[in-house]
Amino acid sequence: MSDVLVGEDDPDLGPMVRAVLSLLGHTCVLCRTGEEVLARHAEVDPALVVLDVQMAGTLTGLDVVRRLRADGVRTPVLVMSGSTVALDRDAAVESGADDYLSKPFDLSVLEARVAALLPPA
Repeated sequence: MSDVLVGEDDPDLGPMVRAVLSLLGHTCVLCRTGEEVLARHAEVDPALVVLDVQMAGTLTGLDVVRRLRADGVRTPVLVMSGSTVALDRDAAVESGADDYLSKPFDLSVLEARVAALLPPA
């Protein structure tokens, strides 16, 4: 269907998100660091980016969103975080993210958020 770039370093959650999106017909590329997300974005040109706020490496998910937006990239971005603090949701939106999902989340909610952000096939 479409390429989704997933930035998640959790060894359980990352593959689970990729598996769920793959079952929905999406081709997924899983990255563990913000640096890898930026490098792969140029190669993959995804229809959607799903990012954890805290990843391995020196760049956070919010850093990645800011860099993408500064480069003029308009790819929709869904940010995931273990924090439920409203300030974190606000920071995600202010960084340029299109949506925010608090962990833990139900997989049906992930599916709905992804469907809302991806253009119709």
